[in-house]
Amino acid sequence: MIELKKVTVSYSKNKIFKNFSGKISCNNLIVLMGKNGVGKSTLLDIISGLKKIDSGSLYGIPPTKKIMYMFQSTPFYSNVKVKQMLRMYKTFGRITSFEKYKISEINEFFDKNIEPLLNKSLGDLSGGETKLVFTYASAMVLKSLYLFDEPLSGVDPENRIKIINLLEDLGRKVPIIITAHEILPFKDIDCTLKYLSSNRFLFSGSYAQLIKNYGATSEEAFLNLTQEMRKENKKHQ
Repeated sequence: MIELKKVTVSYSKNKIFKNFSGKISCNNLIVLMGKNGVGKSTLLDIISGLKKIDSGSLYGIPPTKKIMYMFQSTPFYSNVKVKQMLRMYKTFGRITSFEKYKISEINEFFDKNIEPLLNKSLGDLSGGETKLVFTYASAMVLKSLYLFDEPLSGVDPENRIKIINLLEDLGRKVPIIITAHEILPFKDIDCTLKYLSSNRFLFSGSYAQLIKNYGATSEEAFLNLTQEMRKENKKHQ
């Protein structure tokens, strides 16, 4: 379990988190959601050690070398082939996470989604294919904690489902935290949705619980949570 206690984080004079306290159990795939600028990426930066906190305490976070962090935008050499990149990622450990955690359907996933792209250069991939390949490669490296910042951004519905299913399967075996803007893709996924405010998680639970408590649709639930977040943040300014 990861725990943050009274954590304050700021950029210049702008406080992103103010006395933030919350727990992340990591029993399944964790999905951080919230309005743009609420601090989803900042929270991943804090957990990864890239962003130092102004005050407060952090617990349950593994050493930096045991964390895999895939950024929202991943730089790459366009002329490198997919198979070359995957070969490089595979050298990061003696065994892959898929082998360690016995992800049963990973061979089928590879055959259907990755193998057809092996001889393509990274620069020739579509945006969705690029995200798919880098998500697969990052998930393959054996770590104790995985962080993915907006892995579904700019991804078409078909590849989005593939990425979510891959992370869902691995998230049952090892802690994975991702950020996302849309809620609906996680309707039938084994995951915990967590909505951020500046000082706590306003919501933490399943998609069904979200709809039950906050609205008839995912859009309505998101808007209601956003309104609640704004009211709460105003109180703590």
